[in-house]
Amino acid sequence: MPVHNEADMLPLSLPSIYRTEPDEVIILLDRCTDRSREIAEKITEHFNKEDSTKIITINTPHHGWKQRIAYLRRKGFRKARNDIILTTDADIVLDKKISEEISKLEDPEIALLGFKFYDYPFTLQTLLIRLISNLTAFSGYAGLYAFKKKAWLETEKMDSLRKISSSEDTHLRLSIMKKHYSAVSNTKSLHLRPSEDRERNFQRGMMYYNVVKLPLWLMILYSFSTLRFTALAGYIHARNKAIL
Repeated sequence: MPVHNEADMLPLSLPSIYRTEPDEVIILLDRCTDRSREIAEKITEHFNKEDSTKIITINTPHHGWKQRIAYLRRKGFRKARNDIILTTDADIVLDKKISEEISKLEDPEIALLGFKFYDYPFTLQTLLIRLISNLTAFSGYAGLYAFKKKAWLETEKMDSLRKISSSEDTHLRLSIMKKHYSAVSNTKSLHLRPSEDRERNFQRGMMYYNVVKLPLWLMILYSFSTLRFTALAGYIHARNKAIL
């Protein structure tokens, strides 16, 4: 889990990780200037998980990488000792039953498992987003997914990853799916800090066309019901570019 000045979020997210009973937890403290380390250490001690938790401080620049989060996650992936890795964010509270869902990766055919979650606090917009998400097989893999380390190592090319500027989780998904199958699970996990950034929604729309292959009618329904009109603009931009 990458962490950058998350002193307010860690008391909510980190206990939820420990309640899933993981074999190992890796916390990457990225240039933190607040009490993130102190709080992470106290929570780890409270759950008596010092022996199974690695708290790593990273202050180095990410030379050669356009996206720092891609650099941080891969650094954590390589340090994991188990083959099955769950990655999450500091503003996500995990559903305790997610550990049961991860057992689906015991299927030799499945190498990647995405988890759907709820944006919180609940509003009409966030509930509509979840409803439309359930109408598709797409989870987004946005910050909450599990995968087999061996499958990741054999499929994702670091040279191409360093050049991307967004959607590093989608890059991982597409890389693994070249040779393996993926699946999606519904959970009651909560995303405590949903973002409605215009640029991010534009990129989201492009991804819905290029990656998800969402039909135009469903994209229009999604955009109007969730008030994410910039996402529709991104979808149309990607569609027109493909036609040209």
